[in-house]
Amino acid sequence: MSYSYHPFPIGGSLRSAFGLAIFVVILYILRGLTGNYFIPVSLILAALVALRVFIYFFFAHFQTVTLEDKTFVYASGILSHKQITLPYSKITEANFSQGILERLLGVAILKIDSAGFSDSQIRLADIRYSDVQKTLEMINSGGSATIGEKKTI
Repeated sequence: MSYSYHPFPIGGSLRSAFGLAIFVVILYILRGLTGNYFIPVSLILAALVALRVFIYFFFAHFQTVTLEDKTFVYASGILSHKQITLPYSKITEANFSQGILERLLGVAILKIDSAGFSDSQIRLADIRYSDVQKTLEMINSGGSATIGEKKTI
């Protein structure tokens, strides 16, 4: 039985929108220097942020994590495809981190280290917290956990 998921890039999108808002406020405060260019510059910046948000969501679709019975599989790429398959027994460390924004949005950054591989660290941003929990449960149990069910000892 396998379980697959994609990143949920809402964190990066909101960071971009927040950066836009700060920059527009700064432009508004300095509108004496920008003159009649305040509105066109703000619209261009808004279009660039909208493009960046689209790119976040577009590229997230081409990143997939699959939790299989004995292996963790990470696949990414649009034109060139990259796939990393790690047996749970070779994963030396798996952890996650969340900032304030990530906690509010229910996402985290997942980091996985392995022994004996050249690309030893996998870093995945904007992963739903429920998917992080499932991933860590599978890694810690060596693949014997049932996804979605809690085991009691």
